[in-house]
Amino acid sequence: HFWDGSTRDVTASTAWTSCTPSVATVLPTTGVVTGIASGASLITATFGGKTSSATLTVTAATLASIAVTPALASVPVGLTQSFVATGTYSDGSIVDISRTAVWTSASPLVATVLSSTGVATGVSAGSALITATSGGKSGSATLTVIAGTCAST
Repeated sequence: HFWDGSTRDVTASTAWTSCTPSVATVLPTTGVVTGIASGASLITATFGGKTSSATLTVTAATLASIAVTPALASVPVGLTQSFVATGTYSDGSIVDISRTAVWTSASPLVATVLSSTGVATGVSAGSALITATSGGKSGSATLTVIAGTCAST
């Protein structure tokens, strides 16, 4: 706001600073802020001898959803199928969480799954829902176990 009551955008002419660059950095000529770590930082703008500040709070991204791939798989009795759990976070990042998720089989008489790796083993013919759970979220895939066939010569 200027002495004559007018206003204008002075963002590009303003000097921007972050009091805690380990929490948030700010581009000094644009005011664009990037969160670095959880916490709070005072962001200060200086223009024409005037200064104004605001506190910025940076929070950790949270797990929004889990996708399990392959979504549909089949394996003969006695063989294994590896599944991958992919977590999508609130900041848009996508991370392989296969080794940190807890894996379960809804039908362990059809297929078992190692709870720490997502590797399932066919036990008997049928279908089993294989689920990965982490941070209160879960995602699933369907594993169809097929009976083995004998080949004659």
